[in-house]
Amino acid sequence: MGRVLVCWLLAMWSPTAAQATDFSQAVQQALTQAQLAPHALAQPQADVSRAPELLQRFLIDPPAAWHRIDAMRHWPAARHQPTELYRLLTAESGSDAPATDRPPPQAHAAVPVPGDVPEPLALELRRALHGLALAEAWRARALAALPAGLTPQAVLAHTIPAAAGQADTQAPANWPAIDRHALRTGMRILLATAERLHAFITQTPHLPVVVWRTETPWGTVLVDTTGRDNHHPLARPYLVLDVGGSDRYDFAPPAEGTPPGIRLLLDHGGHDRYRSHAPGSGPSAAVMGYALLWDTDGDDDHQAGWLAQGAAVLGAAVHIDDSGHNRYRATGMAQGFALAGDALLLGSPGDDDHRALTLSQASAGPQGTALLLDPGGHDRYHLGNDVLVWPSSQLPEHNASMGQGAGYGTSAGGGLALLIDAAGDDSYRAQLFAQGAGLRQGLGALLDLGGHNRHQAAWYAMGAAAHQGVGLLWAAGAGDDSYEASHVTAMGAGHDAAVGLLVDGGGHDRFVLGDLGLGAAHDGGHGVLVRTRGSARYRFTGTACRGWGKAYASAEAPASAGVGVFIDATAAHPCPAPATGRKQP
Repeated sequence: MGRVLVCWLLAMWSPTAAQATDFSQAVQQALTQAQLAPHALAQPQADVSRAPELLQRFLIDPPAAWHRIDAMRHWPAARHQPTELYRLLTAESGSDAPATDRPPPQAHAAVPVPGDVPEPLALELRRALHGLALAEAWRARALAALPAGLTPQAVLAHTIPAAAGQADTQAPANWPAIDRHALRTGMRILLATAERLHAFITQTPHLPVVVWRTETPWGTVLVDTTGRDNHHPLARPYLVLDVGGSDRYDFAPPAEGTPPGIRLLLDHGGHDRYRSHAPGSGPSAAVMGYALLWDTDGDDDHQAGWLAQGAAVLGAAVHIDDSGHNRYRATGMAQGFALAGDALLLGSPGDDDHRALTLSQASAGPQGTALLLDPGGHDRYHLGNDVLVWPSSQLPEHNASMGQGAGYGTSAGGGLALLIDAAGDDSYRAQLFAQGAGLRQGLGALLDLGGHNRHQAAWYAMGAAAHQGVGLLWAAGAGDDSYEASHVTAMGAGHDAAVGLLVDGGGHDRFVLGDLGLGAAHDGGHGVLVRTRGSARYRFTGTACRGWGKAYASAEAPASAGVGVFIDATAAHPCPAPATGRKQP
């Protein structure tokens, strides 16, 4: 039996509704006004046992999930505690308890520090190298079940598309599940190691002048505290520390047959340039390993192709830039991308500019968890069509963006992707599946906590989901926001046992949609759009004008009504003949 259809358009808000500030409050009060129980937005028939923990809560116990979204508005306060942010993020994907009570793995002997390196710098380098050795032991345990012949080069060959339209973003069936507890234990060790070294470097006013470079079985160790403007060509960085100067880094692919491992690069000061000359070669790209880049200062420039700038496949990666107005350019699988692993990009309070073509800016595939967190500034997020690298099935002339908070999945489970921007007037431009989008047991969320923001996309965007996915956009501030979707299924739209939500905290907003959105339910999905205060203008550019908290069903699913909710005190129907009831699309 189809679910009850509800469209509740209020003439004015109650005082309590007008005061709603949290995501959970806004959704709960909207359901109350619509005379719906909190669990009306559940999808209990969905089989999501392998989906991220947060998605399971959305489909089984929605109020619990809403409260967890509330807590995320406090994550920017932990921006300078990467280990804590990593803990918060991974807790949302599911338990990583150890499968057995095995003792900790044995670390290899740490790389020795030369005797002519003065103390206390030598002590901190010894501690850092010991931390890397211990993290490597946990990395090896995490991936021990993978096929013996699986190399980073083979993984890259499988995941990076050879030509337009050939992207394969699914974890191969012969990849066993990695030991998530071991993977995350090792990454926490690496993060703690980086935090200690970062604190020492940034809080020590007069470091000794040291230049030390050595090649080890695990890669290059390079320490330069001269403050010069350096050029560092690197193929396999292990530990890189550069203090002072505006530096240039060029990363080449390691030689064929090079085993996976760990990368830690800390650059303190200067306007730096980072170039990755092959997929997965950059300092914050992890393929079957760990990678961590921490840049403390300056206006930095990051250029790459595939798999870069906080990207992980069968591993964990973190990219941190503490300050400045920074520029990110990549083709895809970048800027917070995870597939069978974890990835974080922690941006700066400055005006950051992110550009890519696909699978970027908080994007997660099967068994992946990704976060892009930016604490402030007027930021730009662009997923474009300059080159067609992954044509979407809906609009082949457009790339499938699958980013800006987009999670997708397969029978192997779904991904969890979060984009959190804390402040500033931001611009979001994308194509399909973006800005809070979920597909096939994936969860994608865009949380913008302040400013006057612009959102542009084509299809499946701005709180939209399909096929047991969850997509949400929470504009928590009271800014004047703009939402434009050229085609369909956007702005609080759920299709086929999915849940799509858009919650806007106020301001003078503008909504332009082709069709099927504004709290539209389709084929058993649930769609919700809630505005808590302020005024808004709405316009449909298509002729069907399907929205306003109504439910629709296609000929293939005539009994699947779903639940649609639209709440806005200021709305007026712009359609010549507003759609009523269920219609065939």
